[in-house]
Amino acid sequence: MNPATKKISTRTLCTAAFILLCGCATPPAPEPAAVEIPQTFFEDFQASAAALLDSGMLAAVGSAESKSPELAHNRALTDGRRRLARLLEAKIDLLRRSAADETGKPADDPVFNPLDTIAQTMIRDRIQSLSPTRIEEETISGTVYVYGLMQLNPQLIIDQLIKEKALYELLKPTQAFILLFRNIGTLEAASAE
Repeated sequence: MNPATKKISTRTLCTAAFILLCGCATPPAPEPAAVEIPQTFFEDFQASAAALLDSGMLAAVGSAESKSPELAHNRALTDGRRRLARLLEAKIDLLRRSAADETGKPADDPVFNPLDTIAQTMIRDRIQSLSPTRIEEETISGTVYVYGLMQLNPQLIIDQLIKEKALYELLKPTQAFILLFRNIGTLEAASAE
């Protein structure tokens, strides 16, 4: 190899090594920041309902979709009321079964019959005419999605139970009653503020 070619090869090799070393020495590109995905209205409403349930309220989310905004609103309210009614019935049933276990009475004992009446009265008089505490709609590709948050203060159930004195006196000392209505005082204090 001729000395001039050897000199060019050495320079080329050194330049290539320098470029490689410089390329490896650059810090890696920063990772793209995590994109925060916004909550949908439904997820937001579900979180609100869960917070209300944790505070002692009875709450449910109704949802519906339609091309017609009015129809979507009506269906969402109906769905919310239906879900709240089912929740109320489940709470009353849980109260009945738990109180029956604690008192030693069978769950079908006539002393618990007023619970069915209370549930039906609450559904008919309160829930069926209940307005949502919050309602939102969004339109996506021409379809209207409506979400409504329905809530019921459990104090209304206690007010009905008090009218059934024998049942109320039987239920009041039970753990089931205490757990179901444990946050009534907190709710009353919060609403007074």
